[in-house]
Amino acid sequence: MRAGRVLITGGTGSLGTHILATAERERWDTDFIVYSRDEAKQARLRERFPAVECVLGDIRDRGDLTRAMRGCDVVVHTAAYKRVPEAERQSKVCIDANVYGSLNVALAALANRVEHVVGISTDKACSPINTYGQSKALMERLWQSFARESRGTQFHLTRYGNVIASNGSVIPLWRKQASEGKPVTVTFPDMTRFWLTLDDAVDLIVASLDTPSGDILIPACPSSTMAVLAEAVAPGVEQTTIGSRGGERMHERLICEEEAPYTSGHRMGYLLGPLSSAVRDEMPDGWVLSSSTTKRLTSDRLRAVVDDLDAGTETRLLG
Repeated sequence: MRAGRVLITGGTGSLGTHILATAERERWDTDFIVYSRDEAKQARLRERFPAVECVLGDIRDRGDLTRAMRGCDVVVHTAAYKRVPEAERQSKVCIDANVYGSLNVALAALANRVEHVVGISTDKACSPINTYGQSKALMERLWQSFARESRGTQFHLTRYGNVIASNGSVIPLWRKQASEGKPVTVTFPDMTRFWLTLDDAVDLIVASLDTPSGDILIPACPSSTMAVLAEAVAPGVEQTTIGSRGGERMHERLICEEEAPYTSGHRMGYLLGPLSSAVRDEMPDGWVLSSSTTKRLTSDRLRAVVDDLDAGTETRLLG
């Protein structure tokens, strides 16, 4: 991905923008195409990255996707509806984009003989209980199905937790509440979530290109309670509990008990093979990767990460 022609679906989002910033900083020999729906965001993106080609389009339109991918070596599929409550309220829209849109991405890549396609998944795809997680679980299965059938294009996946300070992050809300002298609103103080940074996320995407087609690269993400994160973002500010939103769990899992037999180690965490593949038997019986039991982050560590993000410096939680 550090060389060649790369198309990013949903490339005006926080992850796509950070891929472009990383490439600029590290001087990748890459020509980028950003494929997305929002013309205003594309205009702002071109101001920052004038060499990037922007194409207006929707992943639900296979014809436009196929034309945009001509000559591409790599496709990074970041476009998705990601907010759990909205996906619950408007399931059809979420499924159209996250499932059928992902199918279009895969078919367009095959039509253009793209060498590598990377799909971005989520911990909510592990034993999913909400529409968003279910849609991402189906995207994973689509990628693995095409990986079995394709003799050219390789389909890679990475599944991870919450990205600190990405679009939709709770951090701006908490800061606004604190600046107005209000308590910060926390779902449940003991609710846990996996965390990584945008630098971690880009590292995972690059690393996934070297994994077997159809495997899911899963990082060994640290976690924290929501109360600890809130203390890191708004130190000393009162916290008030508002309860969970529809479709949310108290604790997330990146690998469940049923997936453990198909899991092996990787330098960044784990590789999860298709459930139709051979058992790998590297993990002990009953093992899971849960935000309730993994390495915990302190408020001081999280505060340092948030400070680094504010300063625009590289920062990572993995490794």
